[in-house]
Amino acid sequence: MKMLMNSLYAKILAGTIGIIVVMGAALAAFILFSVQPKLEDALVMRGEFMAEHIASQSATPMLTEKFFELDMLFKDLMVSEKDIEYCFVVNSRGHVVSHTFGSEFPTDLKAPGAALNIQVFRIELLATEKGAIIDFAAPILQGKIGTVHLGMSKRPIEQAVATMIRQLMLVIMIVLALGIATAFIFARAMTRPLQDLVRAARAVGQGDLEHQITVQTRDEIGVLADSFRAMVKKRKQVEQGREELISELQEALDNVKKLEGMLPICSSCKRIRDDKGKWNELEAYIHEHSEAEFSHGLCHDCAQKIYPKYFPKEEDPSHDGST
Repeated sequence: MKMLMNSLYAKILAGTIGIIVVMGAALAAFILFSVQPKLEDALVMRGEFMAEHIASQSATPMLTEKFFELDMLFKDLMVSEKDIEYCFVVNSRGHVVSHTFGSEFPTDLKAPGAALNIQVFRIELLATEKGAIIDFAAPILQGKIGTVHLGMSKRPIEQAVATMIRQLMLVIMIVLALGIATAFIFARAMTRPLQDLVRAARAVGQGDLEHQITVQTRDEIGVLADSFRAMVKKRKQVEQGREELISELQEALDNVKKLEGMLPICSSCKRIRDDKGKWNELEAYIHEHSEAEFSHGLCHDCAQKIYPKYFPKEEDPSHDGST
């Protein structure tokens, strides 16, 4: 029974832990497969708007070949937007005229050439040393004078999602600790009356019908305890009746001595022979071997034989008086 109680504790605790872990895993999956894609979609929309805006502002500097204005524009943009990884502009011949990479154009991007100058807006995902970067290419005046390339890193989104998951794990651990404590208190409150019933059942099984059941709850366990009390009361009544019956039977047996076995009796004088070979009068033998007492009288037949004057012979009822 103790193992049963421990198993009930374990089931309640395991169920609570399982529910919390499953909920945490579901929230983590929701963040990874729902929140992160939505953040990436928002990043793409913002990148498209910014690339087209930069392309429109780059037309005049490109036509007047005032490339330092592009440098200033890109510098301000890099300061205000932390997730922009790079900006650069290529002319219609595919030469980079302004960029934010310092003194050297990175080798992990496409080499300068005609492929960097396009006529339609294009989005491309690049794998670089700094992680995944979304490259937004916006043509300037439909690509006639050049193309603006804006690179936005996915790293801030990934970091934000990782931070959210870490915070979620922390919350799950706190909730798990509180859940375990609550489940422990709940399990203890629920199993304590059950343990009382188990002890009572064990005591009644061993014959102790005076064991007190202290369960006083009003739930299903309380109903079970009341039923158990009624069962014990009924059994006590049965036991009491059985004891009274046994006492009465024992008293009756104490007042009776049984004559057992075959009694050798004389067919003439009706004396009885005992186990020592001595012949005893019938009355003496029965009186010695039982609690019976004798009172003497005469039966009707003997009375007629001994006292025929006082006990006339009865006529045959079938006799009708005819000869």
